[in-house]
Amino acid sequence: MSLEKIIDRISKLTLREVESMDLQPPAAKSYEELVNDLLSDVGENVPEIVSRMIKSTISVLLHTRLEKILRKISYGEQIPRKMLYLEERRLLQIFEKIDELSRRQAVKRKVEARPIEELERELVIVAMRDTFPAIQTSRMERLGPFLKFDIVTLPPEDAAELVRKGIGDIVRL
Repeated sequence: MSLEKIIDRISKLTLREVESMDLQPPAAKSYEELVNDLLSDVGENVPEIVSRMIKSTISVLLHTRLEKILRKISYGEQIPRKMLYLEERRLLQIFEKIDELSRRQAVKRKVEARPIEELERELVIVAMRDTFPAIQTSRMERLGPFLKFDIVTLPPEDAAELVRKGIGDIVRL
């Protein structure tokens, strides 16, 4: 496969993923297999600029897919395994183990716990969409500064303010 065809193929694959709100079927079993398949005919004769273009495009593909996967996890949606690359399946297993651990702990503790609704009123998980300077919460605590992709817990009124400003998303688990 020529270098132009490699770039064209990975670009189309990434563009398809970026343009869709849903996960697209993987083009290979794993990212490793995808890259090996793309570069199999070229060997080690890949110019540095082409190598950087491929890395950059794969990074966009990976970032886009992980964002979609994490969004689905946060909303409690099931993700069909056939829609995931091997590396993504491994990531999903981490969250499944956490869920399983939580279920086991709940069974072990037969103690009356506060209702989840009460806990949800106290703090909210927020995923930062952009950097943001330090804030003083409604509880007079100073938090931050925050970086893009930081995950923070805030009182609901402060979380709502960040969402209104478009710099954070409330994460629902």
